Amino acid sequence: CSCSGRSTRAYARRAARNLTVTRQQTTAQFYANDPEWTRYLQAVDWLTQNSPADAVYMGRKPELLYLLTGHRTVEYPYTQESAKLQTTLRINKVSYIIEDGFTWTRTSEIYLAPAMRGLPGAFSLIHETPAPRMLVWQVN
Repeated sequence: CSCSGRSTRAYARRAARNLTVTRQQTTAQFYANDPEWTRYLQAVDWLTQNSPADAVYMGRKPELLYLLTGHRTVEYPYTQESAKLQTTLRINKVSYIIEDGFTWTRTSEIYLAPAMRGLPGAFSLIHETPAPRMLVWQVN
């Protein structure tokens, strides 16, 4: 099997290396020298501490968000179409959205933010980190 040009064996070696790193330090320690990741983790921690246990979160990397929070998570649609975002929110009963400000990807800026702007009154900003900004929105 080949996934994106890499063999399954290569992915297994990479996963084993990553597991070794995560056993030796927390995620926050691993990303301590990266201001964007530090702010993202702060936003995730804030949301986890300030939302109900049954809340559903939406973000760019739902698998990572789930591992960090234990909450049910959903990936936002990679489109600027507000109707698709609204459908995804409704079908998955999303409670909160984490709009990351990662400059190395900008997918939230390209897709999520424009789709959200097309749904005025659908969201309330409930938390914002200092720069680099990460935003937490409650779905109204």
